[in-house]
Amino acid sequence: MVIVAYSAAIAIGLPAFLIHPFGPITKNIAVIACLLYLTIMERR
Repeated sequence: MVIVAYSAAIAIGLPAFLIHPFGPITKNIAVIACLLYLTIMERR
């Protein structure tokens, strides 16, 4: 939830970071996917 809020705030405040070459915001998509995967696997 913190990652989503952080990403949304930065995307609104600094939209240039969405297309930044090093992907400071877009990398969070992979982080969220990994966290979801770990959450699903932990429940099994």
